[in-house]
Amino acid sequence: LRDYGRAREEARTEIAKARERLRERTEQEKKRLQQQALFQEVRDDLRHRTRISNSTLCTGSSLSLSSGPTSGYNSGNALQNGNRSLLTGQDTSSHVWASKYWHQSTTSYGFEPLMTSSPSTRSRQRTASFGSSSSISTTYQDITSGLLGRALDEVRLASSGDLRNLLMGKATAAWRYQGEEQGVEAYYKPSSSPSVHSFLGAGELDRPLDSLWTTICQLSKSHVYNQSVRSVWTRPLDDSTQLVYALTDPSACHLSQPRDFCCISTESKQGGLCVLAMQSVFEESLPRPSVDAVRGEMMPSCWILQPIGRSGQEATRVIYLLQVDLGTPSFPHRLLSTVARRHAAVIADLDDFLAK
Repeated sequence: LRDYGRAREEARTEIAKARERLRERTEQEKKRLQQQALFQEVRDDLRHRTRISNSTLCTGSSLSLSSGPTSGYNSGNALQNGNRSLLTGQDTSSHVWASKYWHQSTTSYGFEPLMTSSPSTRSRQRTASFGSSSSISTTYQDITSGLLGRALDEVRLASSGDLRNLLMGKATAAWRYQGEEQGVEAYYKPSSSPSVHSFLGAGELDRPLDSLWTTICQLSKSHVYNQSVRSVWTRPLDDSTQLVYALTDPSACHLSQPRDFCCISTESKQGGLCVLAMQSVFEESLPRPSVDAVRGEMMPSCWILQPIGRSGQEATRVIYLLQVDLGTPSFPHRLLSTVARRHAAVIADLDDFLAK
């Protein structure tokens, strides 16, 4: 009986100690979650203020060239933080908006961008929106203007100011020649981040500029000539600007999972060039990340068309720049040159499509 009583007292003591340790851990976890929530709110507010004050997109989270998010989303699996409401808490008003404003590419795939429940009042106040009565706010006009400038600057740096250099396998500013693919010169620019990739293609097509320009500006149909694109949804904002949601085909880029991108695109004709530029953007009406795809980030990218005369016929010099953060896992490094040539070959694929 004495042994039993002693064992019972020891058990009570251990239980009391365990309860105390559990209480302490619970309090610590509660404080940690509160601090994390506060930090996230401050960080989101800072991102928004930076985006507005700079009149441009921040360049992105852990995945971009300068470490601060452009797309507003992480590039990994969207549900790593347990936010499963993205799948279940869909709002009917979002679907009505989608059916009313978004133009879907005619593709056999049944994927639809996931829409989430309406954002909180506080987040509505913090985040600028495209959905105002005017077609596009001054802030986003500044963004598209900056986007065009940065995309053109990258191509000018790569070509030393003369696009003809790119057609001769010559490039500068860290761009490396990867060879020719279907008559198109391919280039790749390395980055310190293993998930960030910059591709560039240059070629000349025996086609008038107008037919090429009309085709590439129809982004909702880009999947018909671009093998890396599975489907695209667009929403026009004005005559030259639109919101774009794109879902990629992973097999074309040797990826294990598809990537999706939420972007703004803009068209411009300047200095004898026709430019279609695109970059990731955060806008509350765009689809949120889902388990079906890894959210990627597109840095300033563009199509550039330049009319040229060749043998007395109309021809067009075509430059294709694609800068993306694919998140993880990315494609194996040994396939880098293959993927670079595949992206450059979209110029030849465009020509083949128009020849049909």
